[in-house]
Amino acid sequence: MQAEIKKQVKVPEFNSTGLHPQNQIQKDRLLTADHWICLERAKFYTDSYKETEGQHPSIRTAKALKHTFENMTIAIYPEELLVGNRSSQYIAPPIAPERGDMNMVIKYLLPTLKKRYGYHITKEHKKWLNKEIIPYWKDKSVRALKVPLFEEHNLSDKLTLGNGGLKRLRNAFGLKHIGKLVTDPDANFFDKVKFFLQLPKWIKLMKVGTADNVKGRGRCIDMQGHIVPGYKNVVKFGFKGIKEQAENRLKTAKNDSEKGFLEGVIMTCEAMRDFSLRFTKLAKEIASTEPDEERKKELLKIAKICEKVPWNPPETFYEAVQSFWFTHNVVIISYGMGGMTPGRLDQILYPYYKKDKNANLITDDDALRLLEEVIIKINNNVVIWPNVLGARLNHLGSDVQDITFGGVDRNGEDATNDLTYIFMEAIKNTKLATQSSFRISKNSPEEYIKKVLELQKYTAGPAMFNDEVIIKALEKDGYSLEAARDYCIVGCVEPSGNGDTYGATGGTKLYFPSILDLTFNRGITTFFGGEKDIDTGDPAEFKSFDEFMEAYYTQLERIVDVCAKAGDLRDQVWAENYHNPLISCTIDGCIENAKDMTQGGAELMFHAIGGGGLGTIVDSLAAIKKFVYEEKTISMSDLLHAIQTNFKDNEPLRQILMNGPKFGNDDDYTDKIAVELVKKFCAMVKSKNLSMGDFFKPSFSSYGLNVYEGALEPATPNGRKAGEPLSNAISPCNGAELNGPTAALNSVAKIDHTDIGYGDSLNMRFPPFLTDNDKGLETFKNLLETYFEKGGMHLQVNNMGTDTLKDAQLHPENYPDLIVRVSGYSAYFTRLGRSIQDDLIDRIEFCNCF
Repeated sequence: MQAEIKKQVKVPEFNSTGLHPQNQIQKDRLLTADHWICLERAKFYTDSYKETEGQHPSIRTAKALKHTFENMTIAIYPEELLVGNRSSQYIAPPIAPERGDMNMVIKYLLPTLKKRYGYHITKEHKKWLNKEIIPYWKDKSVRALKVPLFEEHNLSDKLTLGNGGLKRLRNAFGLKHIGKLVTDPDANFFDKVKFFLQLPKWIKLMKVGTADNVKGRGRCIDMQGHIVPGYKNVVKFGFKGIKEQAENRLKTAKNDSEKGFLEGVIMTCEAMRDFSLRFTKLAKEIASTEPDEERKKELLKIAKICEKVPWNPPETFYEAVQSFWFTHNVVIISYGMGGMTPGRLDQILYPYYKKDKNANLITDDDALRLLEEVIIKINNNVVIWPNVLGARLNHLGSDVQDITFGGVDRNGEDATNDLTYIFMEAIKNTKLATQSSFRISKNSPEEYIKKVLELQKYTAGPAMFNDEVIIKALEKDGYSLEAARDYCIVGCVEPSGNGDTYGATGGTKLYFPSILDLTFNRGITTFFGGEKDIDTGDPAEFKSFDEFMEAYYTQLERIVDVCAKAGDLRDQVWAENYHNPLISCTIDGCIENAKDMTQGGAELMFHAIGGGGLGTIVDSLAAIKKFVYEEKTISMSDLLHAIQTNFKDNEPLRQILMNGPKFGNDDDYTDKIAVELVKKFCAMVKSKNLSMGDFFKPSFSSYGLNVYEGALEPATPNGRKAGEPLSNAISPCNGAELNGPTAALNSVAKIDHTDIGYGDSLNMRFPPFLTDNDKGLETFKNLLETYFEKGGMHLQVNNMGTDTLKDAQLHPENYPDLIVRVSGYSAYFTRLGRSIQDDLIDRIEFCNCF
């Protein structure tokens, strides 16, 4: 990946030797604060929606947001230079009752919320939940409206737990595993007894939690997805300028729908101004009694800046950073959770930094302090996700807010700048689970690539993306070359336009091993049971591997179609009922088209259908091909029986399967299966159009759900036992890469990644010594560049040894900020559930290959 000429950028030098003392206080607070469930946003939205029945969806949302801004708790902490909070507690995610996914879950979990999940909730908020929030949204939420539509269109896959269902699960999984589905792995005897006494409640909760499942164990969650808001437009125009655009467009509105949306935008912009002024007032009040003169000056400056931005465009670097942070924070409040991507902050903020630097108004240390605070604040989030199998996905920093750095600009020139390096220093100093994505092109400076790799010594946050492949993928999907060059990473690993796209990148998904389960069981999944969907025949009667694969692809096509229809029906519920004029007004196209983003107002609108468990399915299909159809050493009947009984009394057969061909060893026998499967899946997904936008795009990212989803998957022909994790994202199965990292990279690179419009995630684990010296860094760099030259899209690594991870399991108190890459996101290792920790440890550490 060598360019003819690489731009040389002088890396900024800093007088500071680490994290700013005031930011250290903020980091310590972040890592030690209790986690809370705050229902202020839910309560104020509920109050407002009760008063606005029958009004336009954009106006209803605008009024609810205004009511929330006027009444929610706000705070300014003593160490802050940047202000804006999203809840009444330091760490508490806003809850969106209009989605419906968490309302009943929180209700059922209230008795064990603190002990089992680590969340606090006040008595007053409990009362709001039970007396006001749940009753009002019971039949009005997205979930309440979506599920009947799924049933009406024969898309639902309901859990059947009658006598036959329990027998099926007992045979395929075993009673011990079924109990683990809803009890902690380390639960004591009395906890387990208590669970079985409360079994009816847990069965009801499981049914509530799986209400959004569609046929084939596909999933279509209530949230639409991750978004890159138009922060570039906020700093360019301010909300005052955006309001003026809406007012001008209102003059030519053609109907009540257009008028309603634009009036909602105007109301929202004014609410943003008034909310910022609340912080101006609070800063002045605190300053009036502040004894420290230096802090008083800081507070008065905060007051002055909040009086100006984000209502007006910023003029200084400090104003630009505050404008971004305040908008980002409020966007999360409006959406009801994160998944909001800051985007290319080194590009958006650079003109303000450069102007101040040239005028000697700011030093690099000043900029560093502000950006360290941005990094800390972005990490101040959790997602409420119930702890299933101990696979805790509700940990600190789990609400992915990915920042994109480097790469090329809209003209194709290298975009790396001084601010890129200052951000890297901030990530290094904070050592938090920051979702940082580093674009690498053929024009990227050598020093930049080296700095990205060196960051692995300090945190497992950085992920690396191939500009050439991603830009080509986006062009295939309809982006102009200039817009494709300006892409951001949203969510975990999903490439998206910069403030010009509305895309649900992670809301709909299927699992390839589930499709195999459907093929084996002639249209029924083992875990859910239910009625047959498509009967592709008795596998024992198939005469060839090609005939078997024809049945598999028939089942896959059906489930892709089911997921697409379900996603489209869910989107209609959002478009008809729940708009977001705040985010919409920042995205290119929405004001011009006078349509909310949910209605197709953005310049581009895509949604994803993700595929999970690629390594597991490829190894399983390779085993079937080799042992059943070519060597004929295992009959299909014997294989089916072994799968249905979880290899009970059949360990010799399982060992044969485990020693079969594996994806990740640069072996065309298995790699060709992966290449064909990915190509066919991508074509199936892209053939499905959206009613209000463009089309569905494929993705391969697991978000750590490979552990949870594996718990619901029966045994597979690669020798994996029932309930064990599936392979993660596009990576080979844990332990399968027996020929070293180069062979693993070569296998994955054979796939045409330009077909995977919403990205894929390749996870590897290297030894810590690889980044300890120049030779190791050069080896790492050569691996990365060669993989990207061969067509790879993404690479992220955990740069730590097995012994370290195992010791952290035993002594978590010694590793409070040990960061790992789980899938497309980073996390604190000791805060993960045991199942996910074990899955990370099971990844091969390529320590003998360098």
